[in-house]
Amino acid sequence: MPALLAELRAYLAGSPMRGLLLEGLIPQEWAAGMRERVRPLLRPHMVADRGKYLFDETHDEPEVVRGMTALASDIVEASLIPRRRRWTRMAHGDYAMYKDDVLVWDGLDRHYEMVLDFSETATVDGHVAWSSGDHLLWMPQVPLCGALVDRRRKVMRYDRYVTHRVETAEIFRLSLALEVA
Repeated sequence: MPALLAELRAYLAGSPMRGLLLEGLIPQEWAAGMRERVRPLLRPHMVADRGKYLFDETHDEPEVVRGMTALASDIVEASLIPRRRRWTRMAHGDYAMYKDDVLVWDGLDRHYEMVLDFSETATVDGHVAWSSGDHLLWMPQVPLCGALVDRRRKVMRYDRYVTHRVETAEIFRLSLALEVA
């Protein structure tokens, strides 16, 4: 594990966006259970110039949140604490614009963001993008994968529009705002 952490730290430090993609974050069985537990809690969000999707900020999966936080803390070599968690479900026609990002993370200007995709299947749509104005980091929609992004400087996020190509697929994500303790 120390060699892998050193490699991840090097990738993060060398990334112009100060972000990196991660794979195999949780087992598929955990993802299936999480989808079923969070699904009944999701409520619609729709503001035309901001986004359209389902979300929840009350659900907790302590083991998953602790694991994601511990991994992020090990990578950035700092003690991180979760300040906010946001569960989202996107399907055909859903999106989240840069404008939505500003309000979602309001009051958390200096944080790391850790994202986990716990969808059942991969799609060709719904990528997450972070931009600093000069650089861009894309997180493809791949189940059990995610990203860690240093948002302690000006970084904006959007979730790419989900087209008809996904058919009936659903994209589930957990996003954590992590602050240095």
